[in-house]
Amino acid sequence: NGWQLQPGQDVAAQQSRLFLAVLKGDHSGLARDFQLQLSGSPEAWQLTLTPHSRLLKQIFSRIQIEGGALVQRIELHETQGDHSVLRLPTTAVEINPQVIGVCRSWFHLPEDDERLTVVQADAARYVASDDQVARFDALSVDLYDHEAASPVLDDEAFYRACWRCLDDGGVMTVNLFGRDASFERSAARISAAFGPNRVAQLKPTTDGNTIVLAWKGFDLPEREVLTQRAEALHARWALPTKKWVKLLSPFQPAATP
Repeated sequence: NGWQLQPGQDVAAQQSRLFLAVLKGDHSGLARDFQLQLSGSPEAWQLTLTPHSRLLKQIFSRIQIEGGALVQRIELHETQGDHSVLRLPTTAVEINPQVIGVCRSWFHLPEDDERLTVVQADAARYVASDDQVARFDALSVDLYDHEAASPVLDDEAFYRACWRCLDDGGVMTVNLFGRDASFERSAARISAAFGPNRVAQLKPTTDGNTIVLAWKGFDLPEREVLTQRAEALHARWALPTKKWVKLLSPFQPAATP
């Protein structure tokens, strides 16, 4: 019963190559392990993957991928009868309609669908709405204007509203300038909104950007646990997760006099 690992093959590496090929649209990478059957139109297509490699045949009977401009849905049919559906819904909030128009005209931003919703709104009002309470698992906050001096929304009330939008276990990332005097002030406001020991930061990039992470409803795992999880993610998805752990450190606001 169950599947057997074939000599010289690695399950994690095989699955990692599979999902990276799906996300990158790598036709040759998929054709190496699957028979491909494409139907539909460029606006609404379906790709059925039927495995022909011995290892993947033992895991999947078929994989169905649906999308348009972006992959919208991945349906996994396993040989033992299990069935999983992966969806990646995203909501983007932008106050300037001209920015949305430029992105649609020049940067291939697709029209709204079940995966993507673009909302033209003030981000402060959007996150403060009771309709958004505990609605999101992840928030990515990057709110610089054309002057890029400091975030245009950067007070404790805004970050408290972001905290309300997250479900338990949710994580917010904020792009800040780590070498700017405003960094300490902004990070301290995030820490005040999310609570003690709920904020960490990555080391600044060469351009000075620092990503701050803040989370809701759990404690930051010990470094050993983070390292183990990073190794597992690296094996599965081939992401540089082990490097991220090395760059991560808890944020401690400066003591007030």
